[in-house]
Amino acid sequence: MQAALALIPAEAQLVLGADLDRLRAQSGWKTVFPALVRAAKPLLQRLEGGTGVDLSRHLRHLVVALPAERQSDDRLVVIAEVEGLDEKRVLEGLRARLGASATVEIRAHQQVVIRRGAWANGVASVATLDWNSEMRRLCGGASAGHGVWLAAIVPMSVRRKLMQDSPFADVASMARISAHLDLDSGLAADVAGELMTAADAADLVHRLSVYLNQMKRHPDMLVLGLAPIWDAVHLSVDDATVHARLGLPMAQLGDYVERFESLAHAGRTK
Repeated sequence: MQAALALIPAEAQLVLGADLDRLRAQSGWKTVFPALVRAAKPLLQRLEGGTGVDLSRHLRHLVVALPAERQSDDRLVVIAEVEGLDEKRVLEGLRARLGASATVEIRAHQQVVIRRGAWANGVASVATLDWNSEMRRLCGGASAGHGVWLAAIVPMSVRRKLMQDSPFADVASMARISAHLDLDSGLAADVAGELMTAADAADLVHRLSVYLNQMKRHPDMLVLGLAPIWDAVHLSVDDATVHARLGLPMAQLGDYVERFESLAHAGRTK
């Protein structure tokens, strides 16, 4: 993880990660994995055809870094640790697919690094996260011991937009977000939002509680059988931090995976 964080641009304000080794060892993975493969099948097949890599079996760790807002050059950095690489084929396949706007390199430990846009020049010319930076600490806390994680710093420009556009104006006070998800004996997810003051956090929890109650009774949720998901969301506040936690036991997780697959299939065939 530290090797991947050392490659993230200092300007990145949204970082997502997945530890596939950890997820594969969790009991809920066998329930979720087949659905994920089916949903991503066209992409996985194209990548395997061009690179010879079956990501569903050989991807071990993944980190994606993005700016807080989409830029005209679609800048990003993707760092993927993949076992069993044919380095020459992978480089040729990815470079042909991504074109001149991106750079691809393979570093130690079969680590594939893709950079795009203003971040394409690599560590030699793009400043990366300092060991003591706010984002690096946030990533370290979010990723520790978890299968999937997210860390984000919310810049003032985004907070202003949220104040204008969001039904929850309180989120304009949110400075940092972290989240993690695991599949031990079901699904366990936790999203934490750090606000500027404890009063803002309490107001946001109140508004979200009202919203959750509305969603539990929404006709569409009842018809689709999704209302219990909203029942499984638990809100809490700790000083200026709001937590939203979702826990689903294995039986419920399997049921919802099937439901979401059916809904996705129905949407594609309309």
